[in-house]
Amino acid sequence: MFCTHAIPTAISDISVQGIQAEVRTYNTVISACNKGGQAEHALQIYERMLSAGVKPSATTYTALIRWVSSATTYTALIR
Repeated sequence: MFCTHAIPTAISDISVQGIQAEVRTYNTVISACNKGGQAEHALQIYERMLSAGVKPSATTYTALIRWVSSATTYTALIR
C-alpha cells in the first residue's frame, strides 16, 4: 500500500534534507491514508506529528474524526 511505505519514507526524507514537515504536510498524509483505506496508519502519522512538535490544526482533527467515524474503524475500536 502506498500509505504504508511511501508516505512515512517521504516525511523522513524531508526531515533528512533539513526541511521540517509542517502541519499541512501531515494533514495531507493523514487524509491520504484515510482515503486509501489505511486509516490505522493515519493515527500513527498523527502521533509522529505530535512527536515532531507540530501543532495539529482544525483540518487535522477533522481528518481524525473521519477516521474514527468510519464504520470499519468503529468496529475495530469496540473489539
